[in-house]
Amino acid sequence: MKHTWKKRTALGVMAFGLLVGGTYTVTEFSQNQPGIGEEISAASATKFSTTSYKTKDNLNMRTGASTKYKRVLTIPKGSKVSSNYRIGNWYKVSYKGKTGYVSGSYLSKVSAPKAKAKTTSSSKQYQTTDNLNMRTGASTKYKRVTTIPKGKKVTYLGKSGSWYKVQYGSKKGYVSSSYLKGVSASKPASKAKPAPKPAPKAPVVSKASYKTKDNLNMRTGASTKYKRITTIPKGKTVSYIGKSGSWYKVSYGSKTGYVSSAYLTKVSNAKPAPKPAPKKEVVTSTSYKTKSDLNMRTGASVSKKKVTVIPKGKTVNYISKSGSWYKVKYGSKTGYVSSKYLTKVSTAKPAPKPVAKPKPTPKPVPKAPTVSQKIMSRSQANNHISKFMTNTKSNVYTLFSPTGNDTVTVGFASNSSNKGNLGLDIVDYISAYEVKPSDFGQDNYNQAKAFLKKIDGSVLAFAESQFGSGTSESKQLASEIQKLAIKGEKGDSKALTLQGKKVTIKHIGSDIIATY
Repeated sequence: MKHTWKKRTALGVMAFGLLVGGTYTVTEFSQNQPGIGEEISAASATKFSTTSYKTKDNLNMRTGASTKYKRVLTIPKGSKVSSNYRIGNWYKVSYKGKTGYVSGSYLSKVSAPKAKAKTTSSSKQYQTTDNLNMRTGASTKYKRVTTIPKGKKVTYLGKSGSWYKVQYGSKKGYVSSSYLKGVSASKPASKAKPAPKPAPKAPVVSKASYKTKDNLNMRTGASTKYKRITTIPKGKTVSYIGKSGSWYKVSYGSKTGYVSSAYLTKVSNAKPAPKPAPKKEVVTSTSYKTKSDLNMRTGASVSKKKVTVIPKGKTVNYISKSGSWYKVKYGSKTGYVSSKYLTKVSTAKPAPKPVAKPKPTPKPVPKAPTVSQKIMSRSQANNHISKFMTNTKSNVYTLFSPTGNDTVTVGFASNSSNKGNLGLDIVDYISAYEVKPSDFGQDNYNQAKAFLKKIDGSVLAFAESQFGSGTSESKQLASEIQKLAIKGEKGDSKALTLQGKKVTIKHIGSDIIATY
């Protein structure tokens, strides 16, 4: 009997039937019903003691022991079911009040769990290796609860992927496990030692090493379709393990995965000369004053982690330069700031200038701008953008998303000027942009396009709040932001000059940032 396999991929919009950004795969056979007079091929019926099984994949339950029978429901991958009766390779099971038959090819027997000593949450403790944000959920998209200082101890409560649920003081939330190290606990009373399990064999890592030519994604498989594990920074060394086409399996730190060989260059095995002792950084006497509240970061890029915010009008001491970024010292902290927001402090005392009484020059009467070219005040801009959005908070507006969790934000930076930063969530934007009627049906397609229209409207509203309602500059800025979101890659940027102002839009991975 020939089975017909189908795969369905749902690009995700929850609530209205459209889940933005998610992927859901169901494996099933053809669903043709048996005709009148048809019979199932003869197979022996067997009864046995009740046994527990786990589904290896999303698995269809049917009304009879064949793919010709009607599907009752789909049991998710990893779900537990039990059976004591089968016909051939089809097992009779119950799941969520429904009873039917499933293929034994997609079941794995669950062995009885061995009794384990209970471990209280307080027995596991970790120490932070850096200042670490605690969030309400296991992702950087969730709201920050607090920042745990470096070196503080937290109590482990649970795990979600690479995020740990912990308790710090009276607060509970999620933190990235990358910034935690285990704390040795006091030794418990001696117990009989169980037979040691054989250590799993580590993958054989060859002596060949490669260096990344650019920031490079490591994935779970040899294709861009596979999930990203991490991004390896440009210039880092990886160890070669194996090859699959043009993809190399490599190890980087504690992680192993696949990378494109097009972005690797082989490293010579010659022993490198010993590195000279690092020179102590010299803080110069050159000083600068901040023009506005200014982020200090760990490196010379807006993608680097924020160290602190230096208030407007504060003085910093210059150390060195990296492009348009200055390495400076502020109080006890050292990091990088954008030189655009610094003004040099003169050390020499200027000679007092004689007070002259110049004749006042008559000020020219400014021409009133036309309505189509008028730049909005901050208050007007806030009202203008909010027409497209809900959940207003601190001048950041959240565009409504059917999922309730996935959002697109548009708003100003936290300074008091009219200059703003646009944050555009690319996952939601591309998901709505790429959906087709054939994917989920015409109704869901219409909902996705209505969602996309709101996103485009909010982007244009942001552009108009900066360069005027109905101006060609506003339309050009909105168009370039949309192009970069749909076709761009992380690190891509576009420089524009609009109304005499230099505007930069940049793709930083999960968002598009527009600044000027």
